[in-house]
Amino acid sequence: MRKKITSLVLAISLIFGTGIKVSATPLTDEQEKQKVEETKKLDDVNSKIKGLQKQMDDLTDQLELVYSEIEKNNNEIEKYKNEIKLTEKQVDKLKVELKEKENILGDRIKSLSKTRGVENYLCVLLSATSVSDLISKFEAVEKVINLDNKIIGDLNSKKGELDDKIKKLNVKNEELDKLNNENKAKIEEFNKRKAEEQPMIDQLNAEKSKIEVNLEGVERPMVQPLIDAVNNSNSSINDLKNVRDALRNIRTQIKSPAVETDVVNAIEKAKSIIQQSERTEMLSRGGAGNASSNAILNYASQFVGRRYVTGGNGPDSFDCSGFTAYVFGHFGYGLPRTTYTQINQGTPISYNELQPGDLVFERGSASAPGHVAIYWGNGQVIHAANSREGVVVGPIYHYVAARRVLR
Repeated sequence: MRKKITSLVLAISLIFGTGIKVSATPLTDEQEKQKVEETKKLDDVNSKIKGLQKQMDDLTDQLELVYSEIEKNNNEIEKYKNEIKLTEKQVDKLKVELKEKENILGDRIKSLSKTRGVENYLCVLLSATSVSDLISKFEAVEKVINLDNKIIGDLNSKKGELDDKIKKLNVKNEELDKLNNENKAKIEEFNKRKAEEQPMIDQLNAEKSKIEVNLEGVERPMVQPLIDAVNNSNSSINDLKNVRDALRNIRTQIKSPAVETDVVNAIEKAKSIIQQSERTEMLSRGGAGNASSNAILNYASQFVGRRYVTGGNGPDSFDCSGFTAYVFGHFGYGLPRTTYTQINQGTPISYNELQPGDLVFERGSASAPGHVAIYWGNGQVIHAANSREGVVVGPIYHYVAARRVLR
């Protein structure tokens, strides 16, 4: 380890075009020993934290799947409720029709009763002039009676069918409600497990913070001259490119988050100055950028730091798919609400085809990813990461697929 760091530090000695000499400060033997010991402690703690965080991420993925199932069930319940309302209207209409037919039949029976209807039917039959006439009149009387009974019977049969349909739809609703209650119980269990694991993570993070403070004292002198060079207004574009590359090399040896943050900020500042210079040069030659993706990323960046909440739809809190749906929705792109449905949007692209503004899917599989983010560029994404970090810009983690939805 000592040989590796010493070689790296000695390699980072830069002579700029302005005549300014910058070199990273080498470590003493005592500092080197301290760095090795603290780095080992930090690696051990990080390994434990990573294991717990993996469990938390898995729980978060399972939670999102359960929320997706609940949303699907609620849509089905709403559909069945609408079917029930429509069927109830049909039943009400049949009831009115049945009542009208029953009233007509009742009036006919009353009329026959008042006019001695049975005797009238007998009179009709007795008035037959022949056997064939008798049979004909008997069939006519029978048809009148059977027709009335058939009409009433058909209406009652239809009403029975519709009543059965309502019962079946209600049974489906009850089954879906039961599933939702089971899913809600799962959510409570997942949240309980997350709550039990969080104190262990907090304790490890407290231990980690102490180690990082010790490392910062050792590592900062290694990089401060390079950071100062980035902030030096006399540094040329070539100077900044050299510093940027040097910081990228030494960053792999940095363990302190505070020092790494300053290194990353210095790299990004150098990159920004370099890119602005190159963009100005490109525009002077008539080049142009992708305004659509720039607009997406600029809008998304204003939410950095917002909280991660499972089921969050914004703007104060998000989960991963809620964030992407909210950002793209601002520009008229109607992305569905969940990761499992957003994977079917737009056009599939490979990792090497990624452009800023593309959807990046992580964890799980290409057909059933566990997380979604927006590609930022340079291997980075902006996303609602988890309950620890909220909305952040960070490296792609366990890439499984990508989709392009920007037109």
